[in-house]
Amino acid sequence: AWLTGKIIETSPDGSLARYVAACLAGLAVVYGCGMAYVYVINNFYLGTPLGLWPLILYCFLLAVPGDIVLCLLAAVLGRKIRRAGVI
Repeated sequence: AWLTGKIIETSPDGSLARYVAACLAGLAVVYGCGMAYVYVINNFYLGTPLGLWPLILYCFLLAVPGDIVLCLLAAVLGRKIRRAGVI
C-alpha cells in the first residue's frame, strides 16, 4: 500500500497509466512476499519440498489474472475518486 500510494502521490499528471503502474507495483510486492513465504514454509517448516515451477504455477500464474483485473478496476476507480476531490 505504501509503494502504491507513493507512486500515485508523486505523479504530476495523474494519468490512468500511472495508476495502473502503481497498482501493479504494489501487486508485485505482495506476490513477491507471498511466494517467498510459501516457499520457505513448504521447504523448511513443513518438510514438503516445493520446486520453483510449481511455486510459480500455483502462487502466481493461476491467481494473477484475476488480480490484474482488480488492479485495472482499482486504478479506474481511484482516479475517478481523486478527480472528484474525495481524497
